[in-house]
Amino acid sequence: MKLGLGLSLTKSNVVQGFLNAFSLNFDSTNDYLKLASAQTLNKDNGSVSFWVKRDAIGANHGIFGHVSSTTINCYISTGGGERLYLRYGGNYLTSTTAIGTEWTHIVIVLSGSSSGAIYINGTPESSLVNNSIANNISFQVIGSRAGSDMFFDGNIDEFAIWDTALDADAVTAIYNSGTPTNLTIDSGNYDNSSNLQGYWRMGDGTLDEYPLIADQTNATLGSDVYDDDYYGGSYPTGVSEVGDELVFDNYTGTLYGSGTGASGTRTVGRIYKYEYEITEHTSGYGISIHPEVVGVYDNTVGEHIKYIVAAQTYVRFYLSGWTGKIKKAIVVREVQGNAGLMTNMAAGDIEEDTP
Repeated sequence: MKLGLGLSLTKSNVVQGFLNAFSLNFDSTNDYLKLASAQTLNKDNGSVSFWVKRDAIGANHGIFGHVSSTTINCYISTGGGERLYLRYGGNYLTSTTAIGTEWTHIVIVLSGSSSGAIYINGTPESSLVNNSIANNISFQVIGSRAGSDMFFDGNIDEFAIWDTALDADAVTAIYNSGTPTNLTIDSGNYDNSSNLQGYWRMGDGTLDEYPLIADQTNATLGSDVYDDDYYGGSYPTGVSEVGDELVFDNYTGTLYGSGTGASGTRTVGRIYKYEYEITEHTSGYGISIHPEVVGVYDNTVGEHIKYIVAAQTYVRFYLSGWTGKIKKAIVVREVQGNAGLMTNMAAGDIEEDTP
């Protein structure tokens, strides 16, 4: 059963304790989760854990990879007997167990250029190393080899990376007999929460709402970066301030904060949450976020939430021939941690299907 996680969903129905109700469903065509920044799986002292459920066998399924290179990745290879591969160029670490279509927990532990281990459902493999992993594994996409091919077909859940080599007891505790646990706190033989580099709960995390999947190591929003005293109190022809609203009369032009503007307050490449409310639309194209969403306008009355990867440092909005009203309280805040954006996916891809 699918249950889309929409913009208005809250966690008010979550009881105290750890709840795992959602995972991300990837369609094998062009879906992937792109992180704001690349992560590094250290070849000498690193671990990564995730749960997967393939919809079918007989095809290569990329699990994570570099943003552009197709030679740095983790995938399930049909040509390799449906086994898991962690690859850097011609060097790779591989499992001895085939990955089927049931929910499967996988942990990869690297502890030196010629030493590594793969655990399938808590059980260690033979630590088979072919040619060794001699380089750090840098990745920025989950659900694909490089955001361009070898797309995953099925569900991925509870994806985490550590800057330490987990021991066998910790892996057993994380597997927890097939029930995911909260990796942000130590429990039993798992005592590595302080080493978490990133943790994406795929719909169950704090701040998770389509298309955002937040990094639970710092799932918070920064302070406002937009000065809503738009023109320093001096508005151009066609713009006026009435109460808590800006009123536009066939206006074409840009809006930006008097304290921000081209000088900028954003960090390029980071994800920002935009919130604004249109209270009246009479005519014209409406409001567009620049420079990232050129030519796409909002003019529907109501609250709007957008997640944008900053292409420039400045905050700016563009309106084209627009007559209407907008609440002055436009909020722009940075998503902290290393959050990801669901790419080529829909709200319904946050699916009620978990280990």
